[in-house]
Amino acid sequence: MDKKEIKTGQEYQLEKPIEETVLYEKVESHIVKLTLNRPEKGNALYPIEGFEEIAKKVKAAEADDDVKVIILRGAGENFCTGDDLNRAPFEAFGATRKFRPPQSWRIHGIRRMMMDVYRTLIYSEKTIIAQIHGWAAGAGTDLVLMSDLALAAEDAQFANYQMRIGFAGFPPYIAMMAFLTLGPKRYREWYLTGRTISAEKALEWGVVNEVVPREKLEERTLQWAETIASHSTDGLMIGKTMTHILFDLLGMHGSFTASNIAHPLFTNVKWRDDEFNFLKVRSEEGASEAFRRREDIWGKYGF
Repeated sequence: MDKKEIKTGQEYQLEKPIEETVLYEKVESHIVKLTLNRPEKGNALYPIEGFEEIAKKVKAAEADDDVKVIILRGAGENFCTGDDLNRAPFEAFGATRKFRPPQSWRIHGIRRMMMDVYRTLIYSEKTIIAQIHGWAAGAGTDLVLMSDLALAAEDAQFANYQMRIGFAGFPPYIAMMAFLTLGPKRYREWYLTGRTISAEKALEWGVVNEVVPREKLEERTLQWAETIASHSTDGLMIGKTMTHILFDLLGMHGSFTASNIAHPLFTNVKWRDDEFNFLKVRSEEGASEAFRRREDIWGKYGF
């Protein structure tokens, strides 16, 4: 591909109106389905607006007093393949090939992303069930970990490939939740290697609650949602609020604040000559080539 034809960063534009990237459907009086709707991009999240759209739709469900359960799912062949790295978050914060934004821009940008989706999901008043098929990678695994419950199809795969472009073992937005879910050793394993795990391994590690055949996933998820919706509205609200209090006591808010510093630091890493700089390769040779070279490096070690 001619370098002039490669559109990344500020040049890369969303192919549809942002409101169409997350669909809102009230399927029963107490149950809403939110569907990530960029199937042609593996439901990758367009930063920052794609993250904000999820939060907007979650808040719409929260505002409806009849709604008890939110099902979070993906259109097409995948749940969510993470950030759309044709436009990395720090580029959405103002970076270009010739301009590196100040830390103030980066901190503001990451706070906007954190407040508008990560905190919204973890501190949602409603019970959220993730319905996973195909790939859940990067921010896709974050969405799973932030949900109250998760059901996976047998073909689901979970990965933290974002660790391989500079984050090196610390997931800025989701560190506390990942640590609580996985325990210290598996937490460090997954976020140092970025390895892919199967649906069965995700069940073993506590990332999901149940694994079912692909053709049964939607039906089974709805059964779980209807079971949860059998509780009283007040009981669910009180129970969720008590969970939030536990998160507070464990330091969840502090984890968010730490990420406001950690993410800007990671986006300001100085790459040495013998180290793979994903964004540089992506800008010069295209995203596909950058992904290929990234996986070649880790693949030779069995990860």
